[in-house]
Amino acid sequence: MGPKTLLRACSARPSSSISLLSSQCTANTSRSALSPFLSRSARTFASSSSPLSSQQSTTPPPSNSQPTQQQQQQQLLQEEKEPTLITLPPPGPPKFGTVISAGRMSKTVRVLFKHQTYEKNLHKHYPASTVYMVADPRDSLREGDVIEFVSGWRASRNVRHVVERIVAPFGTPVEGRPPVMTRGEREGMRRVEMEADGKVGRVGGVRGRVLRRLAMEEGN
Repeated sequence: MGPKTLLRACSARPSSSISLLSSQCTANTSRSALSPFLSRSARTFASSSSPLSSQQSTTPPPSNSQPTQQQQQQQLLQEEKEPTLITLPPPGPPKFGTVISAGRMSKTVRVLFKHQTYEKNLHKHYPASTVYMVADPRDSLREGDVIEFVSGWRASRNVRHVVERIVAPFGTPVEGRPPVMTRGEREGMRRVEMEADGKVGRVGGVRGRVLRRLAMEEGN
């Protein structure tokens, strides 16, 4: 071989080695540049797949437990034994007042009710006050109490209101007094008193005819 060919061969070898090194460097740089994007994509995939796995792990298995017939019968018996409290609406709007006299009359107190009155000539509202006689069936009220009372309870000629509840007691706490009667308890007490006296409550025309017809059929 001549010297020229040897020089050419020697000069060709370093260039090939340099090209190999350059290709390896470019591959390494491309991998290092893509590594953060690959790690981010892996993280996002893991975060998106984790809620599904957590939901699958946290969801409880479906329960096939249903109430049996015995349990349903026991519930029905308990509901029949428990008394049902019927709260009837008051006949009129409630009023709030202060007890100014208690203990002087039997089961009756005097209540000061403050309101506004309209003057027709001046066309203005002015403060006014009215004293009501309020029935207290259990003597639960004391002087100075702030109470709520309603109309529709004819206890006597001058007493047509009854106490509904104690808003703010004065002196003795509510726990140390007889409880205030509810509307249902008052109606039951009145019904018992009327039956004991032999009186019949007022009924409408249609209901009276139906009751008379039923009484005639039972008599026959």
